[in-house]
Amino acid sequence: MAAPRRPVASDFLFWGGYDRSAMNRLYEGPAVAAEHIPDDLPQDLRDLLLETNGYIGMGGALHFRGVGDVPDWHSLERVWRGDEALSELYDDVAPDDVPFAQDCLGDQYLLREGRVLCLQAETGEIESLDTGIAGFVLRAMADPNKVCGAGFVARLKDEGHELAPGELINVYPPLCFEEAAGGVSLHAVPALELLAWHAELARQLATAEDGERVEIDVEPMR
Repeated sequence: MAAPRRPVASDFLFWGGYDRSAMNRLYEGPAVAAEHIPDDLPQDLRDLLLETNGYIGMGGALHFRGVGDVPDWHSLERVWRGDEALSELYDDVAPDDVPFAQDCLGDQYLLREGRVLCLQAETGEIESLDTGIAGFVLRAMADPNKVCGAGFVARLKDEGHELAPGELINVYPPLCFEEAAGGVSLHAVPALELLAWHAELARQLATAEDGERVEIDVEPMR
């Protein structure tokens, strides 16, 4: 009898049978040919991109990036090796880390040697999720509020605003500040602008001690 096949990510996204409507898609990238997918991407991710070239799902809570001729905000290459390369913006991101996804708050999900890492965008801290892409997707579907901040998308909608493709939610004060416990405001902002804003915030926080009062020279986004 053949050994059981190891699950892959496409088994758990709608590409492998998961209901497209359940993912509440806002955007899907245009189809891409195999020759336009970087050869050094992990095979699991290459297979996904061939089936669907990235998407924004869960009403905007989770964004899987695409490759090739796509909008700048959807481009994996741009934040991997291009103008907004995360390895240039964050000291602890390696050039080979693949920033395949982000959540609605701008936290970044990286692939490093087959494992998913979460980059906390406000602080630059990196946490291993101890799983691959397939396990990450399962967790996101099981608990979208915890994994990708879906509750913030719902609150934004309750306040009369909806995320458009290419937008993320800026939370102010930043969630890493103790002042955020007293309440935050939410604003839909361009994704690449929020990425740059978070990177600068993280750079300025890098030398601060936990609990230290700091003055941050970063203008709030609106």
